[in-house]
Amino acid sequence: MDGFFAVLLWQDYKKKRKIKSLETLLAYNIEDVVNLEYLMITAYNKKLDSIPLPINKLSYPTTPENPFTIDSDTVNRLKSQLYVY
Repeated sequence: MDGFFAVLLWQDYKKKRKIKSLETLLAYNIEDVVNLEYLMITAYNKKLDSIPLPINKLSYPTTPENPFTIDSDTVNRLKSQLYVY
């Protein structure tokens, strides 16, 4: 999924009140935030490699549990609608 698909999930929820679309969007957003933290720590630690000072690297936190799940039926339904001509 990407940001465009997130918009499709939101529109599906707003127009049709499909709760599975909202839950899938929330699951996607949580995963996105968790991955951004991982990327930030990786970039920070990599940058420290080029600094000649004894600065401690950041450790990775444990990944929190995502209370929402991606509904594959919703994803497949919206994907199939993208390719209708």
